[in-house]
Amino acid sequence: MFRKQATPKSLRVIADFDREQEVIVSVDPDMISLVIRNLVSNAIKFSYKDADIELELRKNDRYARVSVRDHRTWYVP
Repeated sequence: MFRKQATPKSLRVIADFDREQEVIVSVDPDMISLVIRNLVSNAIKFSYKDADIELELRKNDRYARVSVRDHRTWYVP
């Protein structure tokens, strides 16, 4: 899905999901899809060339957590 955006910058999108583990959440599927797409798109847009972008899904007894992590260096003037 993000290959077209990631390829020019030689970015690696790494998914860390336990595909054996079932995760059931009560969300609006269109909204959560939009949120995740925006997070990944921003990570790609603002990452440096040859960087990794990590997608992670974790759950505990009551919650699921989706994270999108990039490894850019922040500059604050």
